[in-house]
Amino acid sequence: MKNKNLKTKVSYFPINKKIESDILTLSPLNEIESTINDVNQNYYNDTKFCFPKVSKVKFRKEYIEGEFRENEISRSPSYMPEMFRFYPTHEFALSKDFSNSSLDDSAKNPSFFLMQIIAYIEGFRIMPEEFFFDGKIPIKPTCNLICRNNSLIIKKSLERWLKLNEQGREELTGLFYFFNRSPSYHWQFEQFSHDFMIFDSLFKFYLKHYSSFKYTRDTRYGDFLNNIKVNFEESELINIVNLRNDLFHQFKWGDGKPCLNPSSEMVRSICLFRRMLHAVLARFIDLDGPYFENQWNCIGTILFDVK
Repeated sequence: MKNKNLKTKVSYFPINKKIESDILTLSPLNEIESTINDVNQNYYNDTKFCFPKVSKVKFRKEYIEGEFRENEISRSPSYMPEMFRFYPTHEFALSKDFSNSSLDDSAKNPSFFLMQIIAYIEGFRIMPEEFFFDGKIPIKPTCNLICRNNSLIIKKSLERWLKLNEQGREELTGLFYFFNRSPSYHWQFEQFSHDFMIFDSLFKFYLKHYSSFKYTRDTRYGDFLNNIKVNFEESELINIVNLRNDLFHQFKWGDGKPCLNPSSEMVRSICLFRRMLHAVLARFIDLDGPYFENQWNCIGTILFDVK
């Protein structure tokens, strides 16, 4: 897709909201309200996520009244398809000219990266309408943040992205994409293990593309957070790392197996870890400000106040 002012419809941002900056515009489609109503009524949802309902139907041919007919003999319960496209809700347009690159060239065209930045800010999954979703789709924000300076975040994100080489651009885009995708996992242990893979990747990405620093194997995560100036409670980090070690090395999830619900203490650690990742990613796009000066590491709604 090559265009002087790149425009494409995107899925799925179920908020009738326009986001505008010097770099891009994300405008709701005229039919957005009817689209949201249709999804809420006709798709499986649990108040926070939705996905298409699909059933497997088996038929048997029977000879009835002189002819063969196919009769339904069984129907499986509704399940989530592995891959599917979804309703577009907005039109995405770049103000800058990136006409020499196509939309799927993630190293030269920042469209997909900027979609992931908006998804990161708003707590949704946002992709071009022709892309396939896998897993559940958020219909409510997956982060308890209030953001009032989208334009600044978009501007600084693009500036940082343009400073990277082609490999770095693709990797940074992937890190934000997988962060936004993580809440769509069914089980909390799946989300947590996925988030920890992102954390490890962020650590390696920082050493490769930003700056090297001294660290030891046992304290590398704390050393990393200190180096990028992300506040953390050492006891909370120890709890998170212990959860990871038990899950990765012993297939334990607290006192039970991964398919069991976590304890309230584990839920707190999982939520704080998610907040920590959000703060780390904010540092990766050169953000600073009161969000880091105040204690970001709480579970309640907070102001994403950055500069």
